[in-house]
Parts: sequence; structure tokens; C-alpha cells
Amino acid sequence: MTCLQQLNLSETKIERLPSLSNLSNLCQLLLRNCVNLKELPPLESLSKLEELDLCGARSLEETEAKFLENMVHLRFLNLSGTALKLPPTSNLTNLTNLTQLLLQRCRLSELCPNLEKCTQLEVLNLSETDIQSLPSLENFSNLRDLNLRDCSRLEKLLCLKSVTHLEVLDLWGTRVKEFPYEISQLTHLKRLTLPDLKDVQTLDWGKIKNLPEELNWDQCGIFKCSQNRPCMSLSGTEFFQYLKTNPGLWETCFKEFQFSVCAHEKEGPARDICWHRVDPNFREIYFQILSLPEEHGKYLEIVGFDIFPSGVEDALQKAEYISLIDNKFIKSLSDLAAGVESINVGNVMAMKGCWLERSTEMQTIFGEKAKVLMEENLETLWASNLPILKSVSNGNLQLGHLKKLYLDCCPMLETVFHSSRLPENLEVLQIKFCDKLKTLFMPNPSTDCKLRNLQKLHLVELPNLTSIGVLESKSVQDIFPSIKLIKVRECPNLENLDKIRTSNQS
Repeated sequence: MTCLQQLNLSETKIERLPSLSNLSNLCQLLLRNCVNLKELPPLESLSKLEELDLCGARSLEETEAKFLENMVHLRFLNLSGTALKLPPTSNLTNLTNLTQLLLQRCRLSELCPNLEKCTQLEVLNLSETDIQSLPSLENFSNLRDLNLRDCSRLEKLLCLKSVTHLEVLDLWGTRVKEFPYEISQLTHLKRLTLPDLKDVQTLDWGKIKNLPEELNWDQCGIFKCSQNRPCMSLSGTEFFQYLKTNPGLWETCFKEFQFSVCAHEKEGPARDICWHRVDPNFREIYFQILSLPEEHGKYLEIVGFDIFPSGVEDALQKAEYISLIDNKFIKSLSDLAAGVESINVGNVMAMKGCWLERSTEMQTIFGEKAKVLMEENLETLWASNLPILKSVSNGNLQLGHLKKLYLDCCPMLETVFHSSRLPENLEVLQIKFCDKLKTLFMPNPSTDCKLRNLQKLHLVELPNLTSIGVLESKSVQDIFPSIKLIKVRECPNLENLDKIRTSNQS
């Protein structure tokens, strides 16, 4: 049988194997859960072997697996649960093609195995071994799964930031007593099992920029430490589900917060942007661009959800500043409520500022059910890249507390305000790149149309804008008595442009 490429005797009662010395073309030797297997024949001749699975062969004699030294093509090696002893790693320098190395409960010749030649590894399982320190992972950019569960002598982790594609990290049962802050650079991490950190005295939330979608919240005890203003990017809503079952954490740990929650399916470059926004080097610049107040308290960002992200209701209710990016479930701000049939506008009563970006389904910002909600606290509104937005409100909303309004790249918007419902306290109005915009608001002879507190008016690249809503009998100063700065650029059809500029100079 010299041409045989696969030999699978898994789950059998075999006690001994025949000679395999002539199977020089064998690529797969599968002996998984052969619990009665007591001895292996010489395997040194299997130089083409790519997969060797001895997991669960617990009756094997306790010998050193020297045969591995010649298996230069080996990609998959599973010795978990066997008595075989891994040779010194200095003798395994030829295993450069290994992609999966599974050594759960194995005996190792070294307490810190050197695997620097195994740079192709994608899965490394050293759980329940006696390692005292993690081997260098500096060049392990392909590693996806690292299992160190119950390595009871392991105290420190080094250089996790280099395993940039890591998706799963299990540290439960180790003696690691510090939070692995380097995980904040692992943007693909999906599941993290932390050790017991209940005795940690302080936790620097400024260094924890993200947490994965799966984390052993109840076991790890990271919320036992005093915290101040956590700033995290989160994948999925599992974290908020945990907070829902532990509401006391809002008062003990999250009196202030900055959360960015991204849908699971939003991976790749779009997801990376979310992570970068919570990096302190980028966050300050990003918030300045959004005109977010320097002291902005509780901030929540929701990114990339097609349906309402169930679980974030408590965070929405508490957040003072909310950013909604690339969400298809939003047709108006009323949709922030979880239930379509029984919308509770009180869900976001604390909101002082709202930022809307790339909400492709939004036709109006304030729907009919948003009246009580929006009249209460909203001071700043920023709307950008809303391709089908036709109106800011349905005309029944006063927006009495609104002070700053920014509209950018809303190509279907034709008018901003209804003359009967002007935001009386508006101080800043900036409108850019709204191709169909014709007027800020329709003039009404029977209504005293004034924005009494407007101080800054910026109009940029509005090719169809013909009027800002000033009647022929009124000057700009009449309608904007507090105006201090007017900037108008590339608005070729705007009537009385010279009058506006003159008013600005005066």
C-alpha cells in the first residue's frame, strides 16, 4: 500500500499499529480517541506527513516524540491528552509549515517553548500545560486562536500586539493578574476569556479601547475596580445585555462613558475606523470635527446596524450625545426606540447632541412621534450624507433648545425650516453641499420670521439656493438681529447676495 495517502483509524479499539515504514506517501495519519493504543511504530519514514492527530490516545507510552524532527511538511499536529513528550524545541526547527499545534495537557521539555520558527501558526493550544511564560509571538501575524486555559504557572503575557489577526484568546485559570491592555490593538478579536481579576486594585480604562463581542463578564470581575469614564469600542450588543442584568454598574462604573458599538458584520476597514475613534490620539480630533463640547459626558456611537440593536436601550436613555452612523433601521429619530409598535420617546430624553451620518433610509430627521423627545434637551444636531433626506422636521416641532445645526451632503433637501416653527435659540447654522436646497425657510407675511439668536451663518456649495427666507421689505439684520458672521461661498443663484455681504461687513 505504498500509494496510501490517508490512514484513519480514529475511534477504534486498536492497541497496536502494524509497520508503517513503507507508507512513504502518507499525508494523513488520524488516530483520534484510540484510547487503547499503547505503542506507536517507528514514524521517522513518514516524511511527507501533513496531518498527525493522536488526540485522546491516552494509553500511549510516555516517550519523547522524536519522530517529529523529520516531518518537515507537517501542517496539523494534535497530541492533546497523550503521554507523549514534546522534544526540545531546538530539535523542531524544521516544523516551519505548522498551522495548527494542539498540545493540551501534554508534557513539554521546556517551561518556555521556543516556537519562533513556526511563524505560519494559526491555532496554538497550550492549555493545561506547565509553561511559565508565553513563547515569543513577535512574527506570528497569522495566529487566530491562542488557548492558554489553566496554564497555572503562567504569570505574564508578552507582545500580544504583534498577533494582529487574533480572534480567540483564552486566559482563564492562569496566574496573570494584570489586564492585557494590548488587546486594544487586536481589532479582529471576537472572544476573550480573562482570568480572575477580582483582586486587581486599579484598572486603567483609558487603555482599554475595545472589548470583543464575547467576554466572560461574570467570571473575570473587571467591574470590581473603581473606574472613571470608560472609553471603549464594542462589537455587537452583548456587553449592553450584561449591563441590563447588572444595572448597578451604571452608577459604580459608568457614571460617564464613551461607547462605540459596531454591528458584528461590519468588519474590515469600516470596523477599523470605529476602533481608531476611541484611540486618544484620534478621538480628540474626531470630536472637534463634530463640534462636540469639550466636556461631553456620556457619549454613545452606534454603527452599521440594519435593525435596531436590541440591548442598547439603557445606554440610549443615559447618553447625552449620540452618534448614528451607517444604520439602515433609522428612518427618523423616533426609530431610536426599540419597539416600533410602542415607541417610548423617553428612551433618549437625556440627549443634548445628535450626529447622523450615512443613514440611507432617513427621509425626515424628526418624525411625528419625536415631539416630546426633541423639545426637551437637544442643543446640537449634525446631519451628514443623508441621500434621501427631504426635511428636517414635519413642521410640528419647535426645537426650542436647538443652538447648533449642521447639514452636510443632503442632496434631496429643499427647505430647512417651516416659518411657523423656527428654532428660536439657534446660534449656529451651517449648510454645505445640499444640491436641491432652495431656501432656508419660506417667508410668511403673517409671521414674524426671525432667528433672534443666530450668530453664525455658513452657506457653502448650494447651487439652487435662491433665498434665505428674507422678505423684500426686510433686511438680513431684521431677520438675524444677533448675526456676527456670515460666510457664503459658491451659491450662484442666491438673491440679494450683495445685501447679505454688506450686512456681514457691517
